[in-house]
Amino acid sequence: MKNARFVLLVAVAFIWPPVRSHASEGVVSLEVLLSAPLYSSITAAPDGSRFAWVENRRGVRNVWVASGEPLAAAPITRFNQDDGQDISQLSFSPAGNVLAFVRGSAPSFDSIAPDPASTAFGAKVEIWVWHAGSDAAAFGVGTAPDVSPDGKRLAFLREGKIFISSTREPEKATAVVAVRGKLHSPRWSPDGGKVAFVSDRGDHGLVGIYTIDTKSVAWIAPGFGSDRAPAWSPDGARIAFLRMPPDPVKSTLDPEPPARFEIWVADANTGKAHAAFRSADRTAGHAQDEELWPVQWAAEDLLVFPWEHDNWSRLYAVPAKGGQATPLSPSRCEARTPRLSGTGDRLFYVANCGDLDRSHVWSVQVPGGKPRILTPGAGIESGPAAGIRQVVILAATARQAGVPTVLDSETGVTRPLMPGAAEWPASLLVDPEPVAIRARDGVEIHAQLFHRSDVSGRRPAVIYVHGGPARQMLLGWPPYAPGGYYHRAYAMNQHLASKGHLVLSVNFRSGTGYGRAFRLAPGRGPQGAAEYQDVAAAARYLRGRSDVDPSRIAVWGGSYGGYLTALALARDPALFAAGVDIHGVHDWSAALRTEEPDRAWNAADMRLAVASSPIFSLGRWQAPVLIVHGDHDARVRFSQSLDLVQRLETLPHPPDVETLLVPDEVHLFLRYSSWISILERASDFFDRRLRGPTHAAASR
Repeated sequence: MKNARFVLLVAVAFIWPPVRSHASEGVVSLEVLLSAPLYSSITAAPDGSRFAWVENRRGVRNVWVASGEPLAAAPITRFNQDDGQDISQLSFSPAGNVLAFVRGSAPSFDSIAPDPASTAFGAKVEIWVWHAGSDAAAFGVGTAPDVSPDGKRLAFLREGKIFISSTREPEKATAVVAVRGKLHSPRWSPDGGKVAFVSDRGDHGLVGIYTIDTKSVAWIAPGFGSDRAPAWSPDGARIAFLRMPPDPVKSTLDPEPPARFEIWVADANTGKAHAAFRSADRTAGHAQDEELWPVQWAAEDLLVFPWEHDNWSRLYAVPAKGGQATPLSPSRCEARTPRLSGTGDRLFYVANCGDLDRSHVWSVQVPGGKPRILTPGAGIESGPAAGIRQVVILAATARQAGVPTVLDSETGVTRPLMPGAAEWPASLLVDPEPVAIRARDGVEIHAQLFHRSDVSGRRPAVIYVHGGPARQMLLGWPPYAPGGYYHRAYAMNQHLASKGHLVLSVNFRSGTGYGRAFRLAPGRGPQGAAEYQDVAAAARYLRGRSDVDPSRIAVWGGSYGGYLTALALARDPALFAAGVDIHGVHDWSAALRTEEPDRAWNAADMRLAVASSPIFSLGRWQAPVLIVHGDHDARVRFSQSLDLVQRLETLPHPPDVETLLVPDEVHLFLRYSSWISILERASDFFDRRLRGPTHAAASR
């Protein structure tokens, strides 16, 4: 690089030693805050006898299983390294005595599995299997495991085919389905005689059933739509699935166009099918991934599903034979992660009803019950995994990270199943306060304010913008999703607040939690960057506070938040003094062409996409910036940050640019050491760039 003002910092885990907690000064180190274990993938056995989850303790991931009365947990794996190999796709046998899961992450855009530890021979994605009474053992390469009803066989994906094997003899695995399309979602029938699956063929998708005895595949009601999410009826006689019909109304730039959906039910033997439900409008139930969009069979032959018919993501039930949909969750709030009890007559879910900036566990009898909150108060709860009476949830507060907790579904009594972090500095953390801010076009946005009340005078302020954009930050430690990303961001905001900074976390339009109209706000992203108005409104709000130095307001965020950070620095140099841009999109036109290289993009759309990008306003950029990116990022390519750095360097008056490249890391930053390096580098950047004569001393 020719520009002497450009600083290149290539990250490896040991460049910056850990910063120790300085409790006597009231500053809580990132090392301490990130020591809180991350818990994910809480799963219940269908008979309610056991529960399982993944623990990530400083990057060391292990699977735990809880059983007995009272429930007690023990690890079933013994991994001991921060190697960045994720654990997911937990699948119990119906009796809970066998558990399968996947270790490793799917291959990236270059067909190479993520290996952020840069091992000499690369990483592999493999299935592990646990049998009650022993530790889990490696089964072999594969993904999407589903354990048969008798617990003796495993259906899974390998090399684009569906395989079946004995759970104890993986070397005898046999390919049984190798049809066209990208295969996924293998699901055993209740009698173990069939396997349902999905063949994704790009512009449409099919649900198929493989019959073990005849070794044949039958397609279920093939149509022109995209069929997905097959679910067997309890008796195995029928199969329900979701169909997304082809939609002629689609903006070329809209990342989430309004969509219709249908729920179909088919006879598993004859293939005769009917539509049990059709949405009359383009209001598909919102979900961040297909795992959260199931069609579930409930008691009295009802199907449970989410729908945004009245602007809010609510849960509904419809008879499998067809009929009118009945709401199961309240309006004016969003319900997520529905899970039925083993008996199918009670639904548990997470919702923000009456408390839009938190999440709590609710339940309702199916059908005809009244929704009831099970975890009221100021906590943040997620999950849930439903047994017969006991439910395991992830329970957190504003000052305590979430831990697996057993909840008695009748009494509401809770008991932690895992210990929290040792020597946790709860007394040194702050309770974020809710703030409502109105943008210049009248849109109201929610935000969370972190500040130490014992710091006097005008202080620096930092705005945090989340990624997604269909995400929501809460008034407490956020649930694990996805990859612990927002757990780390919340920890960073608490750390900055402990240093005396005032931190404002902004839930900008196009995020989730506040209804469909808010999430699908017009002009968002490459269609006009409408959500930037909310970031600018947050800066103006901070400038109006008597405890903020208006000349020292910074902004940071990752992914979509990185995009909005760069946009803020490019568009409003008078508002922002510095920024940390973590793997943001900087040129929408390039990102769209990368995602769909064969598409004939409309020229006017591409001009609008460029105008909605940070690169369009680079001539105004003045503030120093730290740009962070992993070079194996499949979600936002590394070239996005490389291009921005090169453009900034050629400006007549280039800003100070620092960079942090994390070799072999992916979008979610899989290693704990990567997070420590990134966030400590960002904290140091803010210390240096926001230092000034009016900086209030942080003391406690």
